[in-house]
Amino acid sequence: DASSMPLTMHWPRAASLGVLAAFAAQPSAQFFASAASLRRALLDAAEERLNVWYRDEGNLAPAKQHDGITFRLSKTDKECGGDGVPLAFMDYDVEVARPVDVFNAIADVFHQASWDSSCSSTAFLGDMLPRQARGWAIVYSVSGLPIARKEAFQWQVVQANFSTEEFWVVLSTLDNDELLQKKSPTSGTGPLQNCMGAYKITPSRKGAHVLMTQQVNMHPWPLSPRSLVDSTWGMSIAWANSLRAQAARQAALGWNSTNVTVPQWMLEDRPCGPPTPDLSLKEAILRRAQSALASTDGTQVMKTLPNGEPLRLWRRNEACGGCGVASRSVPLWRGGGGGGRG
Repeated sequence: DASSMPLTMHWPRAASLGVLAAFAAQPSAQFFASAASLRRALLDAAEERLNVWYRDEGNLAPAKQHDGITFRLSKTDKECGGDGVPLAFMDYDVEVARPVDVFNAIADVFHQASWDSSCSSTAFLGDMLPRQARGWAIVYSVSGLPIARKEAFQWQVVQANFSTEEFWVVLSTLDNDELLQKKSPTSGTGPLQNCMGAYKITPSRKGAHVLMTQQVNMHPWPLSPRSLVDSTWGMSIAWANSLRAQAARQAALGWNSTNVTVPQWMLEDRPCGPPTPDLSLKEAILRRAQSALASTDGTQVMKTLPNGEPLRLWRRNEACGGCGVASRSVPLWRGGGGGGRG
């Protein structure tokens, strides 16, 4: 019964999508900064949390359930933003929507405020191609509690497997100094650390299944992070229902199964290191030079150099122009010395 649940607010999605690396080793900004790929590091962290750590019942407190949604907290707290913060998990189905529809609803941060009542505004900080991530500053309002609005500067990474229909969305404020340089904090807001979180979306008999985790420090003094999370689980349930509704609206658009709300470069692993240079122009020029040097076309002219060495020249006319320069027929010379061909 909904009346038996506390009147609560949902954690900001920034929190619910933050990422922890391997749970055995507490993650840090240094971990992500040293990783070959921020995207790969965050996805590995999310997979470790949901596929391994969550599967160990010994790590989890008793479950709470409502509307077919299971809510659980970790038994112990982990450091996040200078405080001990529990890990929260939710596990539920989304009917009348495919996994890709749920993925599109979550990944479309541009329109998050249109359906997420806890989200006041979103600011796009840019496409960070070297990191295969997007940057966001998202302001969250907290109603019913004496907590100021909070703003999270966070990375967003995603993964999509269209064959298995397994999708991931992950956000984190770890190692976010680059993002903090993109804009000033919104007036009247405080900081929010989103240390760990992820959405894993897979097929289910009813449509799609969502397994999500979150660890956020909203600095809720005088409340402790655990007391805040434990007492506000009711609107987390309400938020999951809002996501269900948004996924249904996304499904009603009738998009094909590979149409997504994020760019293609976010979906695939890229090798670490600098981008591979485009050698197509170089190779084309070399091929043209090789062909010209091997050609015997043209008028041959014999000359003698001051040292007595013979010089043979071949001349023919070819078109030259482009890039705004009108094409003209101009001489093409090829030459060589000695007794053989140049």
